[in-house]
Amino acid sequence: MNEGDRDGRGDDIGRRAFLRTATGAAAAAGAAGTGAAQEGGNGSGENRSGGGNASGGDGGGGATTTVQVGPDGQLVFEPEEVQVEPGDTVEWVWESGGHNVVPESGEWGHESLENAGFTYSHTFGEAASFEYVCEPHASAGMVGSVIVGSGGGGGSSTVLPNSAKSLGVAAMAAMMSTLGLAYFFIRYGGDYGQPTE
Repeated sequence: MNEGDRDGRGDDIGRRAFLRTATGAAAAAGAAGTGAAQEGGNGSGENRSGGGNASGGDGGGGATTTVQVGPDGQLVFEPEEVQVEPGDTVEWVWESGGHNVVPESGEWGHESLENAGFTYSHTFGEAASFEYVCEPHASAGMVGSVIVGSGGGGGSSTVLPNSAKSLGVAAMAAMMSTLGLAYFFIRYGGDYGQPTE
């Protein structure tokens, strides 16, 4: 056995080197997952500049609340949740391109991908909660909701988006895998050098 093998710094891969590599790989895999969610587009190769306005609903005489779509290039609706009264209008203003507003249920919304400067508005008439997403960026957490009515009944609960749940499960799996491999190498060793005679 030479000096390099005794202090654990030989040419063979050691436990610590393996753990550093495994941790780096898990971090890279997590970063790649969030980067893939940001890619997208409409897939047709067309670049339509909407520049116009679209409206839905019955054009009631209530107040108007504005929601920014993709402010500063971020994959969010700002604010994510708005509360309005029946008859109020919500106006979505595109601050960056490649986004849409698609309801989880119902016939309102704007499914076409639009560029910065486009606006869409809808007047909500019934008291309910309306969830919506940006389809290309839903996995990155670009979700929103419109709560129509006072909503004064009961306590409030925070709803965790499915994308956040999936990311949490993936992160936990990566950590458990790393811990499992670490246990294996600590328990059974990891330096497989030349046997001494």
